[in-house]
Amino acid sequence: MNAEKTKQTIKKYFDFIAKHKFKIASIVIAVSFVSVFALYFLVKFEIIIDLPSDEELIKINNPQSSELYANNGKLLAKYYLENRKNLKYEELGEHFPRLLVCAEDKRFYTHNGIDYRSLARVFIKTILLQNKSSGGGSTITQQLVKNVFKRENFGLLSIPVNKFKEHILAKRLEKIYSKKEIITLYSNTVSFGEKAFGLSTASHRFFNKQPKDLSISEAATLVGILKAPSYYSPRIHPQRATQRRNLVLSLASENSIYKGVNLTNQKLDSLALDYQNPSQENETARYFKAQIKREFNRWCLENKKSDNSEYHLYKDGLRIYTTLDLDMQITAEKIMASHMSQLQKNFIKAWEGGKLFGKNTKIIDDWIKKDPLYKNLKSAGKTNKEILTRFTTPEQKLVWDWEGDKEIRGTKIDSIKHYLSLLHSGILGLETRTGAIKVWVGGNDFSKFQLDNIISARQVGSTFKPIVYLTALEQNINACDYFKNELRTYTDYDDWTPKNANDEYGGEVTLFHALMNSMNTVSVQVLFRAGIKNIVKNAKKLGIVSQLSEVPSMVLGTSDISLFEMVQAYAVLGNHGVRNEPYGITRIESAEGDTLYIRNEFQSDTTDLSIDNIQIINSILRDASVSGTGKKLHNNYNIPFEISGKTGTTQNQSDGWYIAYNADLTIGSWVGTEDRRIHFRYLGSGAGSSTALPMVAQLFEYAAKNNLLSDNEDFAPYIFDNCEPIIGLPQDSIFDDEELIEIIQKSKKRRNEFSKPRKRNDKHEDFNDDDKLIIDIIEGIKKWNSKRKKKRKNRRKNN
Repeated sequence: MNAEKTKQTIKKYFDFIAKHKFKIASIVIAVSFVSVFALYFLVKFEIIIDLPSDEELIKINNPQSSELYANNGKLLAKYYLENRKNLKYEELGEHFPRLLVCAEDKRFYTHNGIDYRSLARVFIKTILLQNKSSGGGSTITQQLVKNVFKRENFGLLSIPVNKFKEHILAKRLEKIYSKKEIITLYSNTVSFGEKAFGLSTASHRFFNKQPKDLSISEAATLVGILKAPSYYSPRIHPQRATQRRNLVLSLASENSIYKGVNLTNQKLDSLALDYQNPSQENETARYFKAQIKREFNRWCLENKKSDNSEYHLYKDGLRIYTTLDLDMQITAEKIMASHMSQLQKNFIKAWEGGKLFGKNTKIIDDWIKKDPLYKNLKSAGKTNKEILTRFTTPEQKLVWDWEGDKEIRGTKIDSIKHYLSLLHSGILGLETRTGAIKVWVGGNDFSKFQLDNIISARQVGSTFKPIVYLTALEQNINACDYFKNELRTYTDYDDWTPKNANDEYGGEVTLFHALMNSMNTVSVQVLFRAGIKNIVKNAKKLGIVSQLSEVPSMVLGTSDISLFEMVQAYAVLGNHGVRNEPYGITRIESAEGDTLYIRNEFQSDTTDLSIDNIQIINSILRDASVSGTGKKLHNNYNIPFEISGKTGTTQNQSDGWYIAYNADLTIGSWVGTEDRRIHFRYLGSGAGSSTALPMVAQLFEYAAKNNLLSDNEDFAPYIFDNCEPIIGLPQDSIFDDEELIEIIQKSKKRRNEFSKPRKRNDKHEDFNDDDKLIIDIIEGIKKWNSKRKKKRKNRRKNN
């Protein structure tokens, strides 16, 4: 009964509608028009949306990419929200504006921002007749509004509200700008796909040309892309792009915009792309790009625009000129890739059969708990068993390696182990006299590892010793003062017993000899005589800002300090005590070419450190590069000029360092793993002289070859040939007669007379035959000891 009643009710409604259909349709249409007009006025009078003012339209916020240049004027990189460069109308070229108007808005020069004929066509053909191929109705001016003032979300009303906004603003723009200006603004803002915004970027991306150099066919290709950038991409869909280009050329032919030019033949041409892969753009010096951003942000804190607003690196189209030597930077990146690739292989091979990750699973467990996947699963309430299953289930993975990205099949734990065993590195090169950054290689690959190894702190090992020894000289300790080379246990410091890397002891050595050969036993004695507080004070003078561990082990480099600070400190030594803050920016220009900032090359602070003492340290470290811990520098590489340098190796070979310098360049490098518990197995392969020195040496070799170094002896003027160590006579020495012992004893008495290192070509007036004999005898002892060391080394090798 109820069902029958429902049917009768429905029938009555339909009968009513059929009887009054014209009235109902009229009411619906009227209500629709009223609603549309009501919505239009709600937008126009900014009741439901805020529209930009005329002042804002005059100053259209059109973000431009800022450009970064090397010291030779070559473009290094860009900073952008949207990768664009704004052009002037004359720079658009002849063809693109013509073809754009022809294909996108043929009544552009006659309408006031709205093409009502096109709107009528869209209403009849697209809406009423559902013909989607009839084309759109938006003018170039409306599209410009859409490009600059992004569409907003208003739910179901989003499309009509945004369309009305574009309609209203297009008419206002036409009153403010000329047609040429609108074409220019549009060309600078429109997207060509693949994050290429604006004609300048697109022209370079697809054809490696300036817009003014585009041919008719090439300009037609770019105009064709605008219809649907992904669909008509000439790189991904060349056939579609060709068809679209040909349609643009046909429209140009129909409208006779090129008189006397046969466009039909150009339809037969291939696209002839010269595509510039964006993934390869800005790959060089990416860590340096990030460093310049930090430097720029510091500059912005003290420099504002005329209206007191801040400069914006990603919007203002600035041109930033830097100190970077692009050729040297590229060389450094190649050196690192080549050296580290081989070093990585040696590292893994050395641990075959060993326990790289320790005796238990603690290291791996620690990194599992740090992993974002672990944290997400834990927060989702997963049990330890469920989490372990995720970490032990094999799957295909893409991992980074020094040989390049490679695909492996393994578990999440395998991936963690892979990255834990990966070696990392950093190289920094400064111009010694000014602090100008010449090379900045902050890590393995910026796209994978954003942590910059130049500014992150690590234990510095023996590279800290020159600061200790300089402080000792400042405390009137002489470079030729003697210290006992013996094991000492320091009961006040938990029975700490520092040892030498070569595990050899006995006799007495000079301060000079101890630093040249990086002897830990003597270095600790030097530290106590220099005073820890004094060392910390001098370290700050040299540019060390990191917190230093004020304990005796400081001399062995147990404090965490960045490569940036250490290279700066060595540059101060090379610059005779004058400190320059390392910098990368030399000039900043506005988008209009106005100079906003220019750096005074010499912005120095003179320390109160003795130039003479600094020269002594430089001289000792020069000898260290010839016959001390850094002798590979000259033995293995072709560097014709004197270079001072110091190696550094931390406990268990976790960190390898080398910093070298002269009056022209200061270059430092660090090598290690992300977790210092993962380290080289053997000292021979993990010492700084093996890991970091080769990269620094190759860069100095490059610098010498390219005339970037000079023969400047003044920074290291001292020689130490009359300041030799007194070596304890071994029991089995062949020099055991009484006469020799008497001569040795005499040499000890005479040593104070020769205790001051002398400058080149200076001679002691009282230097006599006995003194010559003493030196000859000591040289004989040194040679004998050298033979003894070789025999011992061979015995070890044979065993």
